[in-house]
Amino acid sequence: MRCVTRREALKISGVGAAAVGVSLPSAQPSKSRLRPPRSAASGSTSTTRRTPRWAISCRQRCATTNILFLQQIGLRSIIVNFKPGEVTLDEIRNVQERFARHNIQVFGGINHIYRSLRIQLGQPGRDKDIEQYQRFLRISAA
Repeated sequence: MRCVTRREALKISGVGAAAVGVSLPSAQPSKSRLRPPRSAASGSTSTTRRTPRWAISCRQRCATTNILFLQQIGLRSIIVNFKPGEVTLDEIRNVQERFARHNIQVFGGINHIYRSLRIQLGQPGRDKDIEQYQRFLRISAA
């Protein structure tokens, strides 16, 4: 059995490029699916989006020059990797405001405490890590 490379898989599916965190369609997309629907009355693009939301993953302390670059290439959504450990509501809001100044919306957040070996292996201290992740989820929902 021959192993298919990622490049060959993209050619087979008819997709020329992919982004991290975005699932690829199983068939080649039609051009009509790539554009947002147009409003019949005004001819302008509707606010309801049918296109996929492209985002990139970035660290919480992303350099301002990197944010400017992301803005220049037209990125409008970002997924933030927060530092492992306790994350406060103020930290989340500061990150949101920082990206909002560059017209980039924080689409999601990741706190890698859920990957703690203490949780995965059922070791002592796992309950503390689980509570910490639950606090992150509650804070990010606020």
